[in-house]
Amino acid sequence: MNTWRPGGLSNMFTVHLRAEMKELYMFSLLFSFASALILIFEPIFFYKEGFTLSQIAMYYAVHYVLYALLLPVGAKFAARFGLERSLTFSLPIFVLYFLALAAVASVQWFFWVAVALLTLHKILYWPAYHAYLAKV
Repeated sequence: MNTWRPGGLSNMFTVHLRAEMKELYMFSLLFSFASALILIFEPIFFYKEGFTLSQIAMYYAVHYVLYALLLPVGAKFAARFGLERSLTFSLPIFVLYFLALAAVASVQWFFWVAVALLTLHKILYWPAYHAYLAKV
């Protein structure tokens, strides 16, 4: 016969994460929060810089088409060079992406350089992230 014990239910939901998981979750939390704070205003920034709504829509369309086509390349990179290297290599590219966005104000063709850098960052980051999450 089961009897209820104080604290018995809370023990069912106790989760003991490995150090690697905690590290990944903390990185994901900080990275997602920081990038979301910036990226939410990206279309507004482009509009303020004089780009039309159709150009901004084309920016996102080109980005996601390239991302869908090149995603297997990113997965092969992660498989060949390792998940952590792929994650590590993608972050400086993300920084270069933000530098390209900053340069859009003075040189408008950096708009398209930014598309390439964002796509490169995502094809290296997301396959490695999901594979690493599944592994840990």
